[in-house]
Amino acid sequence: MSGALLIAILSLLKITGLLMNKIESVPDSFTIKEMEETSENDEVITSIIAISEKSENMNKLSKHSHILTTSVDHLDEVMESEERPYWYKDALRQIAYYLRSHKFNEYDRRYNRNGDNVERTYFKHFPKPPLRSLHWEVHRYCESSFLHCVDYLRKKLKHVALKRQDDTSIVALENQWSVNSSQLAQVEEECQKMRRVDETVAEPFEGPLERYQWRATASYYMCWYTMNEVPDLKHLNDTCNNFAYCLDNTGPSNNDIRANDKEPFACAQYSFCPDPCCPNKHLSKWEFCWNDEKNPCHHENPDGQRQCAVFRMENTDFRCVCKWGYSYNEELKKCVTNVAISRIKLNSNSARTKENVKNKWKMFMTTILRIIGKQNSNGVGRTSSCLNVLNLLLLLFLINVCLLVE
Repeated sequence: MSGALLIAILSLLKITGLLMNKIESVPDSFTIKEMEETSENDEVITSIIAISEKSENMNKLSKHSHILTTSVDHLDEVMESEERPYWYKDALRQIAYYLRSHKFNEYDRRYNRNGDNVERTYFKHFPKPPLRSLHWEVHRYCESSFLHCVDYLRKKLKHVALKRQDDTSIVALENQWSVNSSQLAQVEEECQKMRRVDETVAEPFEGPLERYQWRATASYYMCWYTMNEVPDLKHLNDTCNNFAYCLDNTGPSNNDIRANDKEPFACAQYSFCPDPCCPNKHLSKWEFCWNDEKNPCHHENPDGQRQCAVFRMENTDFRCVCKWGYSYNEELKKCVTNVAISRIKLNSNSARTKENVKNKWKMFMTTILRIIGKQNSNGVGRTSSCLNVLNLLLLLFLINVCLLVE
């Protein structure tokens, strides 16, 4: 009797396990806590917002791109009219060139070993997901002061292989060389060589991955300073209408209408910030953007009212949204553990459903085992007891079949 009973119980448990696996595989909704916990980052940063200029549907906002959080208190120093160092303007052009190359040509090196068949998207948005942490050195110098930031960045760029003055596009424009000139071919060969060195050796960084983190962090800060309209970024006195990647099929100048340095902050914004309105690598006419489905103001607005603009001064109050269990510390300027929040327990709907199902099956199995034990204690015959067990097995099998069919 004991052997048959043991086999029956094992069979019941096996079938029950199949049923449980079937039920637990059903997807369910997530609560806010689960969504927070799926994030790999301690900090999720707010976005650049693009809105339609003319449409009445002003509530149609397009949020793109993660950007850093910081205060605006230290910007007062750059607003004052004080004399700048002799290297200052050239440093801004060097920085714009180097970060423009990141914006248009870099790929996510955190998840890709090489750039083959990897889409370049940083002219559309900042890295997604955002950086797990900012580059410590860039953060150290660029958080406290714009002038210190520029000085630090330009000193670092002295050691890179491909510099602005060595780029074929810059050399061709400054010397007014034609695309087919023999001198230009020699410059292009050297430019491509230095570009490959930067992408593989990546001096003065530890490697391409650190260079990626460094340039992404520097882009965050320089874009933020641009959004705050730091006067020194108003005009860079540069022909920034190139992709900073040696000579390409657009020639020495790509004639992008967004890179017109005569427009205030246009060159800086073109070099440092993604464009959520017109996420195009190249744009020769505004109409191409307004009629492009990638324009966030395209779908909800009629023809002729799809103009989109990024208002710089409305994108300066960036605040940090921390993951669950953390809160933003104004003094430390980062997310820190919050014991009170972390003690609050939130369970997802799926977790509650699984727990309820487990409890029901536990009660069901307990009842069955109690009935079997009661029958044995009352002296029920072996044949009758086995038949009861077989009937239960058959019932569970039919239930399992029905669930599988559904």
